[in-house]
Amino acid sequence: MHRTRPLFITCSLLLSLLILSACSSLSLNKPHNIISLDYFKPKLLNDSITCGQNKIISATNPCLLINGRTQVMNDSNTRKFDWPGTEFNLKFSGTSISVVMSGSQTYFDVYINGNKVNQTNLNLMNKTTQAFKSENLFKMPTKEFLKPSFELTLGKNLYKLTPKLNKGIHTLRLIKRNETISNPSQIHGFIIDSLATLMPLKPKKFNLEFIGDSYTVGYGNTSPMERLRGNIDGFDQDPTSRNCTDKELSLYTNSSLNYATQLSHQLNASYQINSISGIGVARNYNGSKSLEPLINYYNQSVISDRTSNYDDDFKPDVIIIALGTNDFSTVLQDHEIAKYPTREALYREFQKKYILFIGMLRTKYPGVQFLLVANNSWPENEQRNQIRKIVQHELINSKSDIHSIDLDNLMGLGCHWHPGLKTHKEWSLQIERKINKILEL
Repeated sequence: MHRTRPLFITCSLLLSLLILSACSSLSLNKPHNIISLDYFKPKLLNDSITCGQNKIISATNPCLLINGRTQVMNDSNTRKFDWPGTEFNLKFSGTSISVVMSGSQTYFDVYINGNKVNQTNLNLMNKTTQAFKSENLFKMPTKEFLKPSFELTLGKNLYKLTPKLNKGIHTLRLIKRNETISNPSQIHGFIIDSLATLMPLKPKKFNLEFIGDSYTVGYGNTSPMERLRGNIDGFDQDPTSRNCTDKELSLYTNSSLNYATQLSHQLNASYQINSISGIGVARNYNGSKSLEPLINYYNQSVISDRTSNYDDDFKPDVIIIALGTNDFSTVLQDHEIAKYPTREALYREFQKKYILFIGMLRTKYPGVQFLLVANNSWPENEQRNQIRKIVQHELINSKSDIHSIDLDNLMGLGCHWHPGLKTHKEWSLQIERKINKILEL
C-alpha cells in the first residue's frame, strides 16, 4: 500500500551545514526521502532556560507548553511519551519549523496558527477545528482533514512540519493521534530559522485530567460513516464502517478529536489524558490479563515503562473519571469465577477499588473536584448503576467534591461500535456545561 509521508531534510556531512542551509533546501517533491539523524547529538540540543534566539530548541525548553505526561530522558533534552493525546505547543517567529523525533507507526496531527497541516503537500488547509463548533455539530469534516499530518518512521528523523510561512509570529500544535501502548515515541527537539525567536505562551486558565478507557482515548472515532463511503486511505471496510482491522483502527483513532481534547480547548485548559483502551477498575475487557487495571499504571509517566515514576507538578482542578465500561460489558470468564463467583461480587470489588482510587487522588491533589462519568453500557446499564452507588457513598460521607454526569453512546459509529465524531463533540459540550457549574465559570 502506498502512503504519502512527510518531508524530511537531507543532511550532509556536518550538522553546521544543516543549521546554515537545510531548511531552505527542502523540496516539496521528495516526500519519501528519510535520512537517519543518529549523529544529531544531545549536546547540540542544549539551549537557554529562557526563550530566545536558538535555532535548535530542546524538548525540555521551558517555553514549550506540553499537555500530557512525558518522561525526560538521561540526556536532559529528550522526552519519551506514549499516553494518548500528548500535545506539544510552542510560539515562534520565522518562516518554518521542523522536529526531530524517534519512533514508528505513530500518527501525528500538526496545526499552525490553528490550521491543520495537509499530509500530502504541507499546504495549510482551510479546514480548521472551527468545523467542530456547536453550530456545526452535524457538519462532518472532509476526509482530507481527517488524515494524519504525518507518521513516524523507524529511526531518528527530521520531519518538516510546515510549508514556507509568512514572516511573523506563529503557533505550533503537535499532537499524538493513535494509541501506542508498547511503542513509545521520543521527541528530541525542534528546529526553527536562524535568528528566529521562541516566545512563551500564555498560561491556561486551569487544568483538567481525564482518566478513562477507549471511549476517552477516541478509539476508532474517525471511522467513515455509512453516508461517507469512500475510505481515508484505500481500506475496504464493511458497509457499516464499524469493523476495523488493526491498521484501520490505528489510522482512524484520533485523540486530537476525542471529547477530552476538544473540551480542553473549548475551555482553554491544560490537560492530561491518562487512558488505555480495554482497561477497567476491577477487570479488563472480557477478562483480559494482557494488561492490569488502569489504577496500576496511574503513577507512570510512560505506560510501557513500569519504572517511569510520574513526578510532574501538574495539579488538576477537575479530574474526569470515565471507567467501568470494560468491567461490565462482557460476561465473566472461567478464569475469573474464583475471584468473582457472582456478578454481585464484581460489583463490590468495583466499588471498593473505585472509592480507594478516588481517595488516593484526593490525597495527591487536595482541593480537586471529581466528575464521575457514567454511560449506557450494555447489557443492563451496570456501569451507570455502580457509578450512582459510588456517588451516593461519597455524598453520604460528606464528600462535597463529587459530581457525576450521564453520557449516552447512542449511535456507536466508530470502530467496533465506539463513539464517533458527533458523539465525542456532544460529550465535550455536555461536560463543558457541567464543569462551568462546578468551577463557577
